Amino acid sequence: MDGTDSMRGYVTRSGTTTRYQELLRALEDALQQFPQSSRQAYKFGTRVEALPERRLNIVAGKDPGFYGGVGLYTEIERVLSDRYIPTKPNYLAVIVTDLYQRGTDVTSLVRLLKTRYLDKNWVVGLVGIESLFAGRVYDLDTAEANRSIKANRPVYALVIGTQANVAHYFDALKRANRTLEQSAQFVIFSGQPLKAGVNFFAEAPLLDSQDDGGLISMGLLEDGRTFWFRQQGQADRATFRVCPRLSLLPYAVGLDGQGDWQSRVAVLEPESSPKTVPWVDAVQVRSDPAACSTEPQSPLPTGTPLGLAISVNTKLLSNAQEGDYFFEVNLRPAPGRYPSWWDSWNTEDGVGEPSRTLHLKQFLRSLQAVALGGARRELSIPFYIRR
Repeated sequence: MDGTDSMRGYVTRSGTTTRYQELLRALEDALQQFPQSSRQAYKFGTRVEALPERRLNIVAGKDPGFYGGVGLYTEIERVLSDRYIPTKPNYLAVIVTDLYQRGTDVTSLVRLLKTRYLDKNWVVGLVGIESLFAGRVYDLDTAEANRSIKANRPVYALVIGTQANVAHYFDALKRANRTLEQSAQFVIFSGQPLKAGVNFFAEAPLLDSQDDGGLISMGLLEDGRTFWFRQQGQADRATFRVCPRLSLLPYAVGLDGQGDWQSRVAVLEPESSPKTVPWVDAVQVRSDPAACSTEPQSPLPTGTPLGLAISVNTKLLSNAQEGDYFFEVNLRPAPGRYPSWWDSWNTEDGVGEPSRTLHLKQFLRSLQAVALGGARRELSIPFYIRR
């Protein structure tokens, strides 16, 4: 629990149940979906204190006196250690906070979440909801920020654990509280956001027809994922189009094919190991929604279609020796589309817009970027061309 003085503003005296109280109650109730579980609670700011075994929606949701005594500033890094969040499969961490961060805090927090959790195949989830806030944002620490505000202000729960546990917990939160189901935002950042590796040739590729040559389809190899083409004619480039389906894990940030496509080429030689060919710009990949405009010829797995056009520099092949050339094109993903609430809840001016979350978009986009770095092994296009 973020126990800084600023969080006191979420404990209003309106007499009605606030969304903040509903969030805290649901966070407690959802733990019942993990049989034989136990929990330990803390509050933190610039230091950490253990809390007694009481329900947080009561002790933190209704008592303004709960907040304070741990410093004015929210330093989430204080609890990101084995002492409070052991990186073991049967542990789940929930950090309730207004996510107030300075610019330097964002960089260090993202780096710590990556090295301690994402790099160890854990995920970082986030639940956010707007709740009535009446108070001061003490973190601003400026004369202009001494005034109180009354507005709806986002509050969050960072949830850290395995993909299975975090997704199960999110499902339980929605079942526990209808308000969260309808109004809260849920997202999971993972280095492995796909249910399985993408088969770019689940459906036969579409070839561009050219009078002066190009590629001829020869079919799939036995692995069911690698396609074989034969070069014909003397065309400088040949293009084929694919429409794989991306099947994302629950709550995962989407992939849309944006990023840096990098190719590797090797020639297969009889009775010897494949030999890498130092070709620069042998393959170019671009988004092509039209690749998904035709009806599939066979049933395909469900998922989001990703239309791509793959252009091969066949002039390089024409000038090379005869043989089988293996191409592997890998995507280094980059953050693409993102939910609209990342913008609407964000501010870069904490003094002028204290009811929004300072540097929220920077934090989430940075977290998205480091998480997607682990997805590159699942986004590989392998094919052969016989020269």
